Amino acid sequence: MDLHQAGILGAVQGATEFLPVSSSGHLVLGRAVLGVELGAGSVAFDVAVHLGTLLAVVVVYRADLWRLLVGLLGALRQAVAGAGPRALWATPDSRLALLVLLGTVPAVLVGLGLKDLFESLFARPAVAGGALLVTAALLCATLLRRAPRSPGEIRLGDAVLIGLAQALAITPGISRSGSTIAVALLCGVEREAAARFSFLLAVPAILGAAVLEARHLEGGAPLAAIGVGALVAAVVGYAALRALIYLVQKGRIAWFAPYCAAVGVTALILLT
Repeated sequence: MDLHQAGILGAVQGATEFLPVSSSGHLVLGRAVLGVELGAGSVAFDVAVHLGTLLAVVVVYRADLWRLLVGLLGALRQAVAGAGPRALWATPDSRLALLVLLGTVPAVLVGLGLKDLFESLFARPAVAGGALLVTAALLCATLLRRAPRSPGEIRLGDAVLIGLAQALAITPGISRSGSTIAVALLCGVEREAAARFSFLLAVPAILGAAVLEARHLEGGAPLAAIGVGALVAAVVGYAALRALIYLVQKGRIAWFAPYCAAVGVTALILLT
C-alpha cells in the first residue's frame, strides 16, 4: 500500500463510516478496485483509520459524551452509597448511558461469537455488493416511518432493536449508521435523537473493533501509510458526520438508497 492508496482508503473509511453506505463494504470494494491485498500491515491500517473516525465522533459529540460519563459515574456513586440499582436509572443522562451500553451488547456477542465467519466475508466482494442492497432497503423503509414520539426519548426496547441492527452491520456492506438510524426512526424515535443515539453507540463499537483488531497486529506495517490513512479518515469523517446529522434532521437519509443499490448491483456484476 502506497501513500496514494492509503489516502484514498482513509477517505473512503472516513466518509462511509458515517454516511449510510457501509464503510466495511466500501473498504472491501476499494481494496478490490485498487488491487490492495490483505496482508502485513492491513490490520494496523484498519485500526488506524477506525481510530481516526472515532476521533471525529468524539469531537462532534464531546459535550454529550462528557455529560453521559459524569451522569453515569454520579449514578454509580449514589447506587454504592445506598440508593441501590434504581439510582442508575434515575436521571436522563445515566439512563441514556446505560441504554448505549445495552445497545452495544448484541454487537459484542455477535462479533465475538461469529468472528471467524464475519472475517471471511471481508475477502468476498460479492457479499459486500449484496449487503449494500440490504442497506438500500433499510434506508427506503424510513420513508414509511410512523410519527415520532416525544423528542429525545429512547426506550429500552428501542435500544435493543437498534443494538441488533448494529450487530447485523458487522456484515460488510450493511451500513452501521444507516441501519441503526433507520431502525430508530422506524421505532418512532425523533430524527435528531435517532442520529445522536446512533453515533453515541458508535463510540464503544468503533473502539471495541479497534481493540479486537489491535490484538492481531502484524509486522511490516507502513507507518507513513498508516498515518496518512488515519489523518484523512479523521478529517473526512468529521465532515461526513456533520453532513449526515444535517440530512437526518431534514429527513433525507433515504437519498442514499439509490447509491447503495447502484454500487451493490455494480459490484455483483463486476466482482463475481
